[in-house]
Amino acid sequence: MGMLGNQLAAGQALTVANDSFNGDGSTTAFTLSQTVSSVNDIEVLVDNVQQSPYDSSYSVSGTTLTFSGAPSAGTNNVYVIYNASRHITTQQVIPDNGSVTHSKFHTTALNPITLDQSNNRVGIGITNPSVDLEVSNSGNSFLLVKNTSSGSGLYIKADTDGDAELQTAGGSNTLGFRTSGSERMKINSSGYITHSVQPGFSVRQLAQSGIDCTSSDYIPFRHIHTSFFNTGNHFSSTTGMFTAPVAGNYIFGTTIRYDGFSGSYFYASIYKNGNVFYARDLKQQTGSYLHASVHTIINMAANDTANVAIRNSGDSNISLDHDCNFYGYLLG
Repeated sequence: MGMLGNQLAAGQALTVANDSFNGDGSTTAFTLSQTVSSVNDIEVLVDNVQQSPYDSSYSVSGTTLTFSGAPSAGTNNVYVIYNASRHITTQQVIPDNGSVTHSKFHTTALNPITLDQSNNRVGIGITNPSVDLEVSNSGNSFLLVKNTSSGSGLYIKADTDGDAELQTAGGSNTLGFRTSGSERMKINSSGYITHSVQPGFSVRQLAQSGIDCTSSDYIPFRHIHTSFFNTGNHFSSTTGMFTAPVAGNYIFGTTIRYDGFSGSYFYASIYKNGNVFYARDLKQQTGSYLHASVHTIINMAANDTANVAIRNSGDSNISLDHDCNFYGYLLG
């Protein structure tokens, strides 16, 4: 029978402890080589006749065997077999390095693991491991990580043009291939890394006139001329604010263009949560086509907001051109 681990040593599978004594016709007590707790732990033979442990023909106490009557004289004519001391001798068998080959395993012994020696591949739950670790051209995906409670998983997908995608998918997914998922990051064949769902936006202000921001801030970008992109729709043209979907460091920038300013100074600021000042560009100029530019990085918690505010002194009727721009994105 095939087995792994310690195996019985050939020729010495069982060792039975025993003693023999010489009777002299008068001695009734003999010293045993092992401690015995019960008459049933030993078998006693006198002159090849087995003695009964139930008729008080002998008794034991520790290492002392006592007969009710002295055995007759003889050489080794008193024989004791220890029933409680039968020992199996084993030996540790360690295979030689490189001695166990794939052919020694039964064809189903490694299920669901499949080996492909010729290509140094291991597959799980499939017949051909080459399409499990090297994703096929059909665009299937292989499960890398799975949450056993929610069933959500992280997959990698390789397509025909050499791009690799990290995808997420929820539900009761199982190990193996998938045919669909949501792309979260892509590494193309040239090594470029893209994040298709990274929160970000870039918008242009609709040209406006008659703005009075001499006594309070004015929030532009609530009237959008063009939205270049708004990934995740986290920027609101209704409020002119970007709301952070997750905690992280965010980059923001804006360029404001005043048309026909006659006051003493004007500035553009970027605020966090509407009242925490982060960056500002102050201009002490008059005339037309005047610009203020602000760029900053803000550490934000989820649901924090960022917005642009403008203010000026001495001109209650200013105009903003549609060249104004506001952008931002999650840095990490």
